[in-house]
Amino acid sequence: IYIYVKGSLDLLEKGIKKAKESIASANRILSMGVVYSCQNKAWSQLIHSLRSSLNYDIDIQIKQSTTKHILKDVRSGVIDLGFAGKLEGYDDLFFKPLWSSSLVAVVRKNHPLANRDFILKKELEGYRVATYADDGPMGAEFRSAFKGCDLDIVHRQYDEISLCSLALANPDQLSLVCNTWLAKAFADDLAIVPIAGIPDAFHWVYLVYRDEETMSLPGKELLRIIDEQQLDKQDTLERA
Repeated sequence: IYIYVKGSLDLLEKGIKKAKESIASANRILSMGVVYSCQNKAWSQLIHSLRSSLNYDIDIQIKQSTTKHILKDVRSGVIDLGFAGKLEGYDDLFFKPLWSSSLVAVVRKNHPLANRDFILKKELEGYRVATYADDGPMGAEFRSAFKGCDLDIVHRQYDEISLCSLALANPDQLSLVCNTWLAKAFADDLAIVPIAGIPDAFHWVYLVYRDEETMSLPGKELLRIIDEQQLDKQDTLERA
């Protein structure tokens, strides 16, 4: 009997050891999906803050993708969290707003609208327009912003690089894009013109996750850092 009991205890001890090793390993890895346009300075500083706050090395595994695929991967547990937009049908996920961008028109510098301080929405009618895909995160936002406008949309894409490239390649065309660092990279060749009547916070990027309870320690720490930074911003605004 002693031998059997000892054998069972040994197996239990090995199982506990493996479970602890598995948990320790999981807490040293953070997998995330990221839309390319959100990898700006604020994002880089956020990831740096996470690394600095932990007292051990962490392997951050980054998968660049679209909002649609990131939300699917977060839901299925393929990745721990995501930096992405929002789509309908994902009410089971948590979306924490991080930062926003405005919608602007980008045109070649010899375009009739290039030197304007701003453009009215109705003034865009009559021009050939490229903008975001209707089934992407900006689709519903775009439809709401331009309700009642008769735009001649000739191209739809999912990213600022493609949309700005189309404006650069077609002198008679303009693109409506979020004013991200990707759009600003074309500033030497394209004019970036604000659009009146559209909120400055046209599109939001969110931290997307399943739930905090099942999140790894690095994920929970990232949430804590974001909450702390947002509280600091709110306190600064209230004191101003």
